[in-house]
Amino acid sequence: MRAIVLPTVHAPLSLEELPSPVPKMGEAKVRMKAAAWNKRDHWISKGKYPGVRTPAVLGSDGCGTVIECDDAPEWIGTDVVLCPSLNWGDNPKHQ
Repeated sequence: MRAIVLPTVHAPLSLEELPSPVPKMGEAKVRMKAAAWNKRDHWISKGKYPGVRTPAVLGSDGCGTVIECDDAPEWIGTDVVLCPSLNWGDNPKHQ
């Protein structure tokens, strides 16, 4: 897969070819049609987002088509929007 990668904090981004991830149960693989640069990506690139290790693949918002989903094959071929701000934990403010 091609991905925008931040090799280290404050470094220029690079377009890299990486191994394609294998989804676990409860996960799906999505062929991205578009990805967005958002504030989270900006703060990660500046070293201001906690818990992120580099190298890091950026572009957490986007849309695409489900191409693999072992436990829910009916999702294959479905267009989806990735919204990483959903289900951030048990706190109702984050859902």
